[in-house]
Amino acid sequence: MQFYIYSPLKGSRMLAKSLGLLFFLKKPSPYRKGPLLIFLRITVDGIPRELSLKRTWEKSRWISKPGRAGGTKEDAKALNAYLDIIRSKANEARTKLIEKNEPITAQGIKDVLSGSAQRKRMFLKIFEAYNNNMKVLIGTDYSKDSWEKYDRVYNFTKEFLELKCGLSDINILSLNMELIKEYYNWYRTVQKCSHNTSIKYISMFKTIILQCVDNGWLFKRTSCNLRS
Repeated sequence: MQFYIYSPLKGSRMLAKSLGLLFFLKKPSPYRKGPLLIFLRITVDGIPRELSLKRTWEKSRWISKPGRAGGTKEDAKALNAYLDIIRSKANEARTKLIEKNEPITAQGIKDVLSGSAQRKRMFLKIFEAYNNNMKVLIGTDYSKDSWEKYDRVYNFTKEFLELKCGLSDINILSLNMELIKEYYNWYRTVQKCSHNTSIKYISMFKTIILQCVDNGWLFKRTSCNLRS
């Protein structure tokens, strides 16, 4: 069986919305005398969201209107170069949302920049949602037998992650070929499944990964053949 490992993907397009980006300084809480925090305000169609850049700067050396460090010292040049990178990444985040046909919102761009959207995508949660949808559609799109098979593989996967990896769930970006091979071997050795049965179960596991691809969260990166 050929198995693919996937990573984030770009998809198709949708209409873009206006995007405003402004870097500004903000007092930390509680405030103590000294440098201020640097924030990025992301505004889409008049709705703003703020993102901390986890950097500080002196107010006396900041130019508010362009949102830039003032002066020609090397630290100011370095900060401005960093702000240019963040601005470019914000525009790239907007493009990614457009290409994936997702709503263009300030929160969405913030989530892409911070990485919080990807961190929330846990494999077992996605698997469970898939199975729940199957269960609702029993008798129309799926048979009860099919749902029971996927439910069995969900429970097997949960047990594998807990006993073999010490995890209650795993982020989809953490899936790799080494893990898939261990998963296959776990079926063969712990569950005492035949090669064909192990491959059948892994093909159901793969179905969930392909759903992540369809949703634009992953793309094909590498592959291998699983053999007994």
